[in-house]
Formats: sequence, C-alpha cells, structure tokens
Amino acid sequence: MVHIRRVIWEMWTPDIVVTTLEGVALSMDIDPECLRYHWEDFLDQSFEFNKRHHVASRSIETLEVSLAKFAAMALSWGWKIPSQMTAMAANLSADAKSVATGIKKSQNQSEAAIERHSKLRERTLAAVLATIATADREGYIRSTD
Repeated sequence: MVHIRRVIWEMWTPDIVVTTLEGVALSMDIDPECLRYHWEDFLDQSFEFNKRHHVASRSIETLEVSLAKFAAMALSWGWKIPSQMTAMAANLSADAKSVATGIKKSQNQSEAAIERHSKLRERTLAAVLATIATADREGYIRSTD
C-alpha cells in the first residue's frame, strides 16, 4: 500500500509545469511525491486515480503542462478538484480575458492610428496637388503674357 500525503499547496504555483501523473495526483489532493516510486501500485489500488490518469493522458497533447492549465482542463472534464486548483484555473481564465482585452485595445489603437495617418496623407496630397495646380496656373498665365 502506498502512503498518501495531502498536498502542501504553498509549494505549487499556477505556472509550475506538471506531468500528467502529477496533475492527476494534485487534482485528488494527493502529494505527487508519495507516488514518485510507486505510482503503478497506486494505479492498481485506486479506480478514480486510474480513470483520471487515463482521461488526462489521452486528452493532453504534451507530456507537461502548467498546473493552472491542467486545473482548467480538469474542471472542463467535470472533475471535483481542490479549491486551490480551482482558484488557479479561475486566475488563468481572468488572465486570458485580460490579455484578450489588451489585444483588442491595442488593435483599436492601431486602427485609429492608421485612420489618422490616412487622413493626414489625404490632406497632404490635396495640399501638394493644390500647390501644383496653382503653380501651373501662374506659370500658364505668365507664359501667355
């Protein structure tokens, strides 16, 4: 029987990269360190752990992912996870919304700058054409005198 310890959450930050096995353990509030050498024994003993490991292994394309992203995926799979992981997923979602808002704001500013530049270019071109037309007219009037 594998000794199970609860997670010391202060040691786990949202941006830390975890393996699928670590993410599953954390999602069940199990310290991944206690599985380091005996995870196969634990898989045999825990149906829920085995089920989660199977889902995560088949769903995550890379071998490692940030803990916050794993937490968000775990919630999307309908898993009940520790509140610390739920908070990480919520922060990831808030950060994504903040980045999206920043990108949209930047795009709007860029579009406004392009519009201002376009109007300035039109006014400059109109002024140049007016100057040329005036010069041509004056030159025509002088040449006919």
